[in-house]
Amino acid sequence: MEKIETEAKTKTATRAILLAFNANNGKASYHAYHGGESVLGRALVALSKSGFRAAIVATGVGRKEHVERLIGEVRHRLSLTAEVHEMTDAASIGSLLENTDEPFLLLETDKILHPTLLKQAAALDPSRGPVLVCYRHVDLQNGTARFDPALPEKYRVMFADTRQLTRVELAGTNGTMVEGRALDRPPRMGTDVPGGSVSTEIAVFKPSQLRAVTGWTSFADLIGRWNASRAVSFAFASGAWWFKLSPETTDTQLRELFWRIAFKEISGEFSKAVNSKFSKPLSLFLARKRVTPNAISSVQMLLFVLAAAFLFIDAYWATLTFAVVWQFSAGVLDRCDGETARIRNHESEGGAKYDVLVDDLRFGLPFFALTWIVYAEGGRDPVILIAAGLTLLLFLAATVRELTFMRSLGYQSRQVVGADIARSLGNKSFQARFFHTFRPFFKGDARTFMVFLVSLSGNKTALFWALILNVLFMGVQAWLSIWKLKTIHSKKDP
Repeated sequence: MEKIETEAKTKTATRAILLAFNANNGKASYHAYHGGESVLGRALVALSKSGFRAAIVATGVGRKEHVERLIGEVRHRLSLTAEVHEMTDAASIGSLLENTDEPFLLLETDKILHPTLLKQAAALDPSRGPVLVCYRHVDLQNGTARFDPALPEKYRVMFADTRQLTRVELAGTNGTMVEGRALDRPPRMGTDVPGGSVSTEIAVFKPSQLRAVTGWTSFADLIGRWNASRAVSFAFASGAWWFKLSPETTDTQLRELFWRIAFKEISGEFSKAVNSKFSKPLSLFLARKRVTPNAISSVQMLLFVLAAAFLFIDAYWATLTFAVVWQFSAGVLDRCDGETARIRNHESEGGAKYDVLVDDLRFGLPFFALTWIVYAEGGRDPVILIAAGLTLLLFLAATVRELTFMRSLGYQSRQVVGADIARSLGNKSFQARFFHTFRPFFKGDARTFMVFLVSLSGNKTALFWALILNVLFMGVQAWLSIWKLKTIHSKKDP
């Protein structure tokens, strides 16, 4: 078996060929939109995020302008060059590669792709022959997908409809995956012959290996011809997602796929149990309408400002309005920006930083508003200003240090930091049991809901002290995170 290194230091393939001839296949068409992105656009963005430098999009005669328009929609998100070539048939792309023998990646634009798969494919070395990428921990038997326990539940949705998958029979194995053996016969769709690994329909090859094959009409045909000469080998990818489309793919299947990849397992328990029920339909709707995650974050920030403004109105209905608007923005919309980013593959370092900034304003804006309101309405008691000032100094010092330290270690999300700290504690020690038992009650989603409950009382003084406690806790938590991260990484680095 040719092992795929998920985090290879060097990539073998930096160029790709996309076959965009499937213009009349309904949901499987390269110009079909799913989750706010065209299938072709998704493939190019995924390639770009995987470190590819150039892509050739091969399409039918008369379609160049249409394909270039689709590329233009995602051009601002690409760090690769994309060339469009009109061709009478797929096999003629070999003529474009006459002056190079640099490895290429080849795929048809009938699948939704993510960098998690392409990064692994790019690390393959096709010097001994073309390499077909299969998916580890799953095979097809009698039209049913069989999963290894090592395959996470969220990835199994990719194999719900086995009719659209390409099953690869491996030579002389009776369904058992063997090392580096040539394929027994061309990939066949949904047959009932027992045993078969699932092909991702992605291949890595050298141009000379492609030019040696003529007259092929599709990806499966090309693999079949390579297989006939026993030239093709195979490798397995894991911990990655992709989704093979077909005209029979249902909207229900697509919604399930997008929700599985959007749902964040390391979110707070309250957020997963309650907020996600509201964010799910909204995130799917916003993604379909092509709303960007940063736009959602901006709306979230404006709602924080609006909610804080209601606190200046001396009426219970205004405080109640603050509570509802604030909880919706901090609880539901806070999930929507991340979920939409994962659905549309819009995740970026800049977006992560902006999300952290907006997240900090969740408590910051009502904190400043209530400090002034309670100070003014409470006889200008200096204790209010002293408490607010000391709390703010602790929070700012801790947060700046925390974010700087997080970035130096490559973290973009506090949730990921928390998950790593939880893993480092294990499950057996008293510290670990204490951490896992009480942490859900102090995570951001739970603290947000506690402030919401206090808001319902209409007592702004009580709400002020509730926010003081929250901001103090955030500052202390930041210092504890820094200390724990230093401990974890000092053990890794002797």
